[in-house]
Amino acid sequence: MSDLVGRAMLALREAAPDGFFVGGCVRDWLLGRPLKDLDVAVPEGVEEAGRRTADRLGGVFFWLRREMGVARVLAREGPGAPQCGVGNRSEATPGGGLQIDLVPLPGSLDQDLRRRDFSINAMAVSTAAGLAAGASIVDPTGGREDLAARRLRLAAPDALEQDPLRCLRAFRLRAALGLTFDPTLEPALRAASPGLSHISGERIRDELFVLLEGDQTALVMADLLSHNLVAP
Repeated sequence: MSDLVGRAMLALREAAPDGFFVGGCVRDWLLGRPLKDLDVAVPEGVEEAGRRTADRLGGVFFWLRREMGVARVLAREGPGAPQCGVGNRSEATPGGGLQIDLVPLPGSLDQDLRRRDFSINAMAVSTAAGLAAGASIVDPTGGREDLAARRLRLAAPDALEQDPLRCLRAFRLRAALGLTFDPTLEPALRAASPGLSHISGERIRDELFVLLEGDQTALVMADLLSHNLVAP
């Protein structure tokens, strides 16, 4: 774990003591992958927690989607703060910096996790404990077992129906993390794929941008073409 990530965890423990690390950062921590971004859900006080964290790290705070209460902190190693452009992640964190997204947790943590895309992204660890050995993991959908089995499985049966963009994400995650699809996922992807026609072009573009940043772009694009998820 980098010094910057360690300092960020200490800052978040103080600024958002009742918050939770959620989603991909918990997954990547369990896989031993470098942490380049942290997603934090807080019951209340997103702005206060974000600004305090930014101040502690010498970073910058800004609203990502203010109407939804979603904010972002950008920080980097060494003196100075990153520019606060809001492009893709490689643009947002120059020089190997850290991106921290803070989102409100309006209901229970269990409800929030069960609404997520895949079980491996539906785990949480309290900011008070931090992503450290021995930390208790909240895992209502069996994500840790799926991760150990290198299996990609929906967090809920209607996860793709709720957001068909997750169809694209499934192939990206499979390639990036070396996973296999749960037997129920392939037919679910085929059934949900027509729903992509109702997703905004901007959201599809952003998902494809993330795909293009990865090392498995050609493989994933071949999968998407074979499943008629993108046009040739």
